[in-house]
Amino acid sequence: MAVNKNFVVKNGLEVNTNLILADVTSNSVGIGTSVTNYKLHVNGGIGATDITVTGFGTISDLSGDTINYTTATFSVGTATTLSGSTLNYSGIATVGSLSIGADEVISSAKQLKNIASLDSTTTATIESAIANAPNTFTNLVVTGVSTLGVTGITTLNVSGIATFANVDINAGDIDVSTLDTTDLYVSGITTLGTVEISSGIVTATSGIVTYYGDGTNLSLAGNPDLLSSTGIGIGTTGGLVGYGITFVNFYGAGVSTSLYDSSVGIATIFFEGGGGGGGGGAIGIGSTFPGTPASLDPAPTNGDLFFHIDYGRTFIYYDEVTLGVGSTAVWIDSAPFNQGGLYVNKYGDNMYAGLGVTIGSLSSPSVYFNGYTNSGFYSPAANEFGVVVSGTERLNVNASGINVIGIATATSFKGSAQVGVATGGVYIGLATQFNFVGTGVSVTHEYDSTVGIATVNFFAEAGGGGGSGQFNTGITSSLGYAVTDSMATAYTAADTVVVHSIHVTNIDGTNSADISGQLYGEYSIAYTVPVPPGSSVELLKQPKVLNTGDTIELQANVNGDLHATISLEPKTGDTTYIGVGTDITSAATYTDLWVATADSVLQGVLLSNDDGVDDVKANVVWTDGADNIVGYYTYEMIIPADATVEVLEQPKFLPSGYKVRVLANQANRLEAILSARTIA
Repeated sequence: MAVNKNFVVKNGLEVNTNLILADVTSNSVGIGTSVTNYKLHVNGGIGATDITVTGFGTISDLSGDTINYTTATFSVGTATTLSGSTLNYSGIATVGSLSIGADEVISSAKQLKNIASLDSTTTATIESAIANAPNTFTNLVVTGVSTLGVTGITTLNVSGIATFANVDINAGDIDVSTLDTTDLYVSGITTLGTVEISSGIVTATSGIVTYYGDGTNLSLAGNPDLLSSTGIGIGTTGGLVGYGITFVNFYGAGVSTSLYDSSVGIATIFFEGGGGGGGGGAIGIGSTFPGTPASLDPAPTNGDLFFHIDYGRTFIYYDEVTLGVGSTAVWIDSAPFNQGGLYVNKYGDNMYAGLGVTIGSLSSPSVYFNGYTNSGFYSPAANEFGVVVSGTERLNVNASGINVIGIATATSFKGSAQVGVATGGVYIGLATQFNFVGTGVSVTHEYDSTVGIATVNFFAEAGGGGGSGQFNTGITSSLGYAVTDSMATAYTAADTVVVHSIHVTNIDGTNSADISGQLYGEYSIAYTVPVPPGSSVELLKQPKVLNTGDTIELQANVNGDLHATISLEPKTGDTTYIGVGTDITSAATYTDLWVATADSVLQGVLLSNDDGVDDVKANVVWTDGADNIVGYYTYEMIIPADATVEVLEQPKFLPSGYKVRVLANQANRLEAILSARTIA
């Protein structure tokens, strides 16, 4: 029923029990209860769009999406539970403590708690507050790394490592009258970039204090082990020299330069040799004097010492120009044993008599040649001189005369003495005339009236045999050649020719030069052989054979210093002369040098090491046609770097079909040249 009229309740109104009550006595209204304790007493929940409380409100449980407090005071302890998605305070909020979740963030004692890190805005706010506000820290404890840009610190305790880029200690910066361990505590390592002390004393009871500067006001006072005076202490390996030195002056010819580093204040003084008063120099050891030849580095300086392993003595470099006493500079014996001379040059020189050697033996001569320790000179008995070849005496000089053991070959004999004749090793007697007669022997002879030498030739006729391997007659041609600094052709054979000699002379007069040579355009007969000034070198110990078109090539390391004389014996149309060469390109493998097409005589086998650095060992053998070794000409002979060795001192017979073979222990170091003549 709808009633459109106002109702006035004077004596109270009750709608059902505990539903709605209007009590005029207490001037209150109850909803859900008949007992009213408040003007509006609601027993149960209230659903409302907005609630406005203008006075003091006590709410035991308040919930909702948005709760606004404008002017009311929310007292601590009155609200036991306050929850909601958003809580806005437009006035002043007072809380006992503040927690986020279960973690208390601000305690009732106004302390921050349970904060793992600060965001950039909060950090910047704190840093700005500390930097701009007048903050005073009675005790600032930093357990990690801290950068302090503050001054006015009365006491600073550093328990770890502290690094200061710039520390200014002045009366206005740190209010201390004396800086000592009472004011500055450093228990770890302290690194100070720059320390400026306007006044006061820096002391250290222990440890090392390093000062950089001129040290003008450094004092040794307070150390009982040092003198109580300002200065520098000087000591040697023998002990203490003294203290109190305030100025050190390095003076004299041995002191040349000093270096000062202004960034650290350290001066380095160098002591060097030189000057007119002597000085030090380099010390070396070897077989070649430094600066020999002069173009090689390093160049020696006055006072250098050098121990020469070939002479077994120490030499000193004597420079008259540096000393101002002359114009020469030479190596001299630092301890000469006589006053007659200085030393013997490796490449030829003069010395005074009086050099003594041991007597020696056949197997170990007193003087031998490198690579042939059983060939040289010795004394077989008192007042006798002997020449040893391969451990056998071949020449003996004694009080009675000269004895030759073996075959003597000479271009002529001059004198009134008779010639001894032997056959089959049995002495027959003395003869003044030889008569060559017999069947099967055709004899021709040539006589040179200029030198008085007769050459007798034996030719086998039918039924005869034999022949000669000597190539030392019939020299009818010679030529001269100025050696250049490139490997160039000195001679080209127009037909078969026997080359008896390649004689090289140093015409410089001052400097040494090296000679190199080749036959057949590729096989070495000499490799950087030194030719000292005023001397000559013979490149051939045995004759060599060139065939039509074959060449002799020569080269010097310096242009115009060397000149060669080449002696030739033309053998036009004669095909019995043999000249061949080969390069040993495989290691430890025999290579054919020559296969005899008829019975032949070997005149020479030349081995050359053209490696320039390392030695090589060589075997030269003669074999049958099936490569079975019949005999050895050399066995593991050492050929030094740049060296050439003539293997055969006397001719050797090689049957038809037999071979001469060569082996080297290393590949591409050894070359071989053979000269021979067929005699069948």
